Amino acid sequence: TKLIKLLREELTDPLFLDEFRSRFAAPGMSRAYGPGLITAVFAGNVPGLPIGNIIYALLTKSAILGKSSSAEPLFGSLFARSIEEVNPQLAQCIAMVSWKGGDEEIEKQVFGASDAVIVYGSEHSVNEVRKSVPSDVRLITYGHKLSFGVIGRESLTKKTVKKTAEKAARDVSVFDQQGCLSPHVFYAEKGGEISPAEFARFLADKMDTLNKILPRSKVSISESSQILQLRGTYELKEAADDGITIYASGEGTDWTVIYERDPEFVPSCLNRVIRVKPVKDVSEVPALIKHIKGYLQTVGAALPKNRLLKFADEMGKLGADRISPLGKMTSPPLFWHHDGRHNLLDLIRWTDIEE
Repeated sequence: TKLIKLLREELTDPLFLDEFRSRFAAPGMSRAYGPGLITAVFAGNVPGLPIGNIIYALLTKSAILGKSSSAEPLFGSLFARSIEEVNPQLAQCIAMVSWKGGDEEIEKQVFGASDAVIVYGSEHSVNEVRKSVPSDVRLITYGHKLSFGVIGRESLTKKTVKKTAEKAARDVSVFDQQGCLSPHVFYAEKGGEISPAEFARFLADKMDTLNKILPRSKVSISESSQILQLRGTYELKEAADDGITIYASGEGTDWTVIYERDPEFVPSCLNRVIRVKPVKDVSEVPALIKHIKGYLQTVGAALPKNRLLKFADEMGKLGADRISPLGKMTSPPLFWHHDGRHNLLDLIRWTDIEE
């Protein structure tokens, strides 16, 4: 099963969690221990976030107390309930609760009773939790990150461009760019049968099609105003500069595609607002995103394998922890190294018997 594969991927031998076992290279024996209690503070920007941590906790023989976000209070509880239907005893190790973030009395008790605390959120949210976690409790944080995509000229042919645009539109539209894995910019290579400017038009068409199948969620007045203001700014630029083309949903602010020759990486205002920027070669991209290296997470890539490995190496040096196929940016596998770290080993401590 996938869970056994995950245990083998990180521990090599899952039985290290059950008993002392001989080490593979070094002399002696070792045993792995998970935390007695993990407290996980979840963000509410995307649904499904608790699933991984609940699974990782159970695999390390740990109980987990999850703090649901007020913005997304249901998914974790529903997942726990589905486990209860299959294995009631196992489900007793899971509790999903809610409290107002920053409640010092509650957090002092909860974090003080925990062996490990996992927190998702903005830098501010992470830092606020950090203040409340005792120094002897393991703290694992997942803060704000940025992602983008690259599209090689090989994927910009008359035969492939529609499929490429469809995959790109999916990456933008799923979760409305609210998650760290969603792209803010697509860098499209020149030299293909379809130019980056033409690709932007194909992307706009696919964004419109997908919006009819998967409508964008409701946005606040503030968010809508931000999109309209951005559109207005670029419409003025478009009128004065042939290096800019803007495509937008016919009604409302459902989606926006901006083609812009300026290659600078600019974070999106989210809610399906995406920029397409041309590059002569993908080798130019590392220099363009170097300033966000501390926040870089996923890079969606439509590149042939003979070019992908070199590009992936450059991205890895800048801190990217995941190079995914285009169209799968928002669907990481269970085995991924979230923020470049292990999912199980970060929770585990070891005891060695020396010879």
